[in-house]
Amino acid sequence: MVVRAVGLILLCRHGSHILTIEERKDKPAIEKKAGMVSFPLETLEDGESYDDALRRLLKEEIGIAYNNITLPGQCGVFSRQFESGIIAHYVIYMSQCRGTIRYDPHDDDVVFHGWLRPHDLETYPCIRIEVRHFLDVCMANGRACA
Repeated sequence: MVVRAVGLILLCRHGSHILTIEERKDKPAIEKKAGMVSFPLETLEDGESYDDALRRLLKEEIGIAYNNITLPGQCGVFSRQFESGIIAHYVIYMSQCRGTIRYDPHDDDVVFHGWLRPHDLETYPCIRIEVRHFLDVCMANGRACA
């Protein structure tokens, strides 16, 4: 099975911290456990474009409108095969808050974890495994604050 997914590295308005969420539900097929921390990631629905999925991610996992962030730029394309046999193709975007945002998700799969510096997220003890690689590549491309 192949799935497509989108992710958003959302920097605070000062550019120094990333919005992080905490997973509330186990999804063993994609090696996700409750308590893991990451930036928002969302699987695309059938027929959905990456842009539409990014807009849905903003609403469902963060609870903000598209106009509350700067125009998202693509900072990486990744693939990962899980032990279950599922192959995920990710497109990761980066954006920045236009001002102060109020976190108000519409998805009970996640809760707001906090704002972390990229290095602190990478070294967090319970992080979704693919997130470290995504951050490494995006920072190496000069698209994130260290």
